[in-house]
Amino acid sequence: MPLRLDAGLEFQSEIQIARNFGNVNGQPDTLRFDDELRSSQYMTFLQAQLDISPNWSATVGASYNQFNYDIYRVRDEILDSTYRSARDFAPVLSPRFALLRKLGNTMALHANVSYGFSPPTVTEVRTNEGSINEDLESEKGVNYELGFRGELIDRRMLIDFSMYHLNLYETIISNTDFSSVVLFDNAGSTTQQGLELLVAWELFDPQKSANFWQGRFSHSLTYNHYRFDEYLQAEDFSGNQLTGVAPLVAVSTLDLSIAPGFYTRLTHNYTSEIPLNDANTVYSPSYHLVQARVGWRHSFPDLFNIELFGGVDNLLNESYSLGNDLNAFGGRFFQPSAPRNYFGGIKASVPF
Repeated sequence: MPLRLDAGLEFQSEIQIARNFGNVNGQPDTLRFDDELRSSQYMTFLQAQLDISPNWSATVGASYNQFNYDIYRVRDEILDSTYRSARDFAPVLSPRFALLRKLGNTMALHANVSYGFSPPTVTEVRTNEGSINEDLESEKGVNYELGFRGELIDRRMLIDFSMYHLNLYETIISNTDFSSVVLFDNAGSTTQQGLELLVAWELFDPQKSANFWQGRFSHSLTYNHYRFDEYLQAEDFSGNQLTGVAPLVAVSTLDLSIAPGFYTRLTHNYTSEIPLNDANTVYSPSYHLVQARVGWRHSFPDLFNIELFGGVDNLLNESYSLGNDLNAFGGRFFQPSAPRNYFGGIKASVPF
């Protein structure tokens, strides 16, 4: 029973400078806040993989994580003072267990259970308008996952399927105030269940098409059943859909090319309606986004490579929001996207 051990250490340190000025007719005015933002995070991990039999393998691992931040306010115009805001989050041990069952040479079932955490970022603690939220907690969760991955029909078809159940505690959510400042808070617990499916199909048999024709069709489907378990603010939002998450997203892509270098790509994205506030009283409408692109590639050996391309975005001229402000003040939820538009260009590269 071969045993493989992996161990590692990762350390990250970051320093940012953030300054906020008054705004007079679009021009920066008096310096209101001047901050030095420092954060560091380290992780050590150990993982063991044991091949129980030719078709069974098990993985057991764990990581030890710690995160801290230190915000030094060099200037505070309102208080006319300097001060620090620092916090060391309690270390977190994150274990993981996984099991793999091979089904022949090209298919496998896999399952895993893991516990993890995600600390707030410094930009979530110190918001873009200068306020500091020292009470923001790390997200912690337990995830259960089961999946299948395999290649079928002479390895021309790829199927990758997984389903998961995540219990997430201290979920970080966002609100947008009257001045369009994004603020963050913890929302108790949420349950996040989902399905993810990817199917890809090579349209032409390489042995029969002699590589003159090449084509690939892929379709991915994501279903998200995300709910607030326990979320009490001014109202009780327990049981509501998680804000900002589309229940269904489907993306289909068709790629075709022929040996002289001509190619085309057609992409269709369907996104279902998205709840935009915690009360689930406002939703962004669902939309179908289609992009088409055609082009020609050619390589001049030892000289350069060239590509000419053109296409259209938002072919159906859909009205949709390309990014939403969640829990926005005054109903300002939407960031309108561009209507149907066209693009084109030339790329050239010199091989070395």
